[in-house]
Amino acid sequence: MSHEVDSLISAIRELSEECDRGVDGHALRAHLVVFQNAVWMSDAPLGSDRSDAALRDLAHDLDFYEPDPKVRREDISYFDERELARRLRGALDTLAVDRTSSDDGRGASPVP
Repeated sequence: MSHEVDSLISAIRELSEECDRGVDGHALRAHLVVFQNAVWMSDAPLGSDRSDAALRDLAHDLDFYEPDPKVRREDISYFDERELARRLRGALDTLAVDRTSSDDGRGASPVP
């Protein structure tokens, strides 16, 4: 995988850890925007087709994270920190499977 993809995987891990630590939702949202921009500013494919789709889908899905419960009640599309953590872990799982399946024998390790 490219350095760019590795960097994005690290960012997803950090975001997941922030969810686990209970970081303030508004601060978390600011970090999500940084991740989204990194994905959307990339003109080249982000790794394999599967990795590229996983990263771009996640970046899109993050638009629907809403830290404010009152705002979440306005639209069923919005989700909370628990769902955010689930989606982050799902993306990491997809990227791990992709990394393992595209291992060219040089010992690439799966994403934890």
